[in-house]
Amino acid sequence: MWNAGTGAALAALSGHTGRVVGATFNADGSRIVTAAFDNTARIWDGATGAALATLSGHTGWVNSATFSADGAHVVTASFDNTARVWDAKRGWAMIALAGHADRILAAAFSPDGTRVVTASADRTARVWDAATGAVIAVLVGHTDRVNAAVFSSEGSRIVTASADNTARVWNAMTGALDVVLAGHTDRVLGAAFSRDNSRIVTASADSTARIWDAATGAALATLRGHTGAVAAAAFGPDGSRIVTASADRTARIWQLDPLVLMPADQRQSYICRERLIGARSFTAREMEEPMLRGRDDLRQPCDRLGPFSLYYYRQSAARAGAALRRAFSN
Repeated sequence: MWNAGTGAALAALSGHTGRVVGATFNADGSRIVTAAFDNTARIWDGATGAALATLSGHTGWVNSATFSADGAHVVTASFDNTARVWDAKRGWAMIALAGHADRILAAAFSPDGTRVVTASADRTARVWDAATGAVIAVLVGHTDRVNAAVFSSEGSRIVTASADNTARVWNAMTGALDVVLAGHTDRVLGAAFSRDNSRIVTASADSTARIWDAATGAALATLRGHTGAVAAAAFGPDGSRIVTASADRTARIWQLDPLVLMPADQRQSYICRERLIGARSFTAREMEEPMLRGRDDLRQPCDRLGPFSLYYYRQSAARAGAALRRAFSN
């Protein structure tokens, strides 16, 4: 455990006998849960690093462990083809989520803690009732293992990341497929919603992260620079920045262009305004970005595009000139 401001080491969480593959805080930072290849998860004091509970019961490696939003429960995902929900205070197993036909690679709670989503090597994700273990929906469509799955912040949608090079967005209650995010050239290892749920970022073994419109599936930007697989990516609190972690041994923070963040119905007017006032010119490389590629209208004069049209611009200039001439002639 480290001081985020100074980088000083605060405590070592020692006790696992296998590789530790995950560690997360609860919402208030008072507890930490770790997942390890010794078939256990452990809960630790977030201030001192003291061991508080060992979550034992899985018969295979534990790949992930996360708290519910209220910190009362933990869900673990395991190579034994099950996920388990635990009492975070006592370390007791409450329910086993069994039904996947292959190892479970990730699990996460819904924002209200009533549901769990699991991602599996059996090419599906499943949504479960966290209290009863009943299956609510099976998300079928990926053609290779599902590496990750998370809920949107309001709990109505789920995004999955798969080794079939795509991510997919689903209705969290019905399991219906909403959109496919296709464009990566290698496995998609992770995906996350922005806080307002309007954007999704995906992390891929093709050494890039990509940003997508969560409603339409349109590709908005590609984050290039890593020289190894990008294992994870997440938005900052206000959605204007993204952090990525890579197998190239670096993490990077990216500042997003306003064009990527604004609603789709405002982008064309923004583009035309920027071109007309000379504040922005799109380079050849930018024109090859997914959002701009093939958009011949961006290379043409901005006629018939509302208040930022070339016609409006010229007419406004003409009216201003006429007003000045009248003022000086009086």
